[in-house]
Amino acid sequence: GYAGQYLQIYTTNEPVYTYYRFATSNSTFGGLSFEELVSSVDNKNYTKFIEACRRENITYIYLSEKMGKYDGGFFNNSKYFEILYQVGNAKIVKIKSN
Repeated sequence: GYAGQYLQIYTTNEPVYTYYRFATSNSTFGGLSFEELVSSVDNKNYTKFIEACRRENITYIYLSEKMGKYDGGFFNNSKYFEILYQVGNAKIVKIKSN
């Protein structure tokens, strides 16, 4: 499932955007629609993705096992991200500040 709603058990950081909330509403993320955000991952447009995260003051990203298998290796790019924890496809990623 989408376990992001349980992250408050482990951290005082509150999940700002969860997949369910974002994908099922007309909300935007850093000025990007859900489709534009997903497209930036699929097309490996790191600049667009990271700029959207910075506009939202997002530093950490949690991918559940289910979502992690669809990232196509996007978050494995060590120039932009540091994988802090990973088990299978589930991971916690930190956006590097450049």
